[in-house]
Amino acid sequence: MIVWATNPSLGSVEALLATFSSDPAVVAAIEESAPLLLIFGGTFLVFLFFHWLFAEEKNSGLWSERFFFRQAVWFYATVSILLAVLVWFALQINVMMGFAAVLGSTAFFIVHGFRQNAEVQEARLRQPGM
Repeated sequence: MIVWATNPSLGSVEALLATFSSDPAVVAAIEESAPLLLIFGGTFLVFLFFHWLFAEEKNSGLWSERFFFRQAVWFYATVSILLAVLVWFALQINVMMGFAAVLGSTAFFIVHGFRQNAEVQEARLRQPGM
């Protein structure tokens, strides 16, 4: 699916077969899509790291972790500025890379939203009398 999404010129069946092929043209197409995949996944993972650093409660003895947790309000500012910088530099290279960076942040916030909703629903179900 990733091969097809990053190489829409290939049909869905061709993309599936291409993933198991050693054809040099297919290898070149996959290598061409690597920057898009890397900036998408990198953006998602960097946002995940900053969320853990700023917003996840941790039980540790390091003063730096407690400091960052007290600064949780800065999570959204940090990732917003980071996304703006990523998109700015990605657009200088390739417009699709900028779009992939935005999609990586979108994926993070969708996954994070579903996770928060699941936690709220779990807490509600665990309440006595429910």
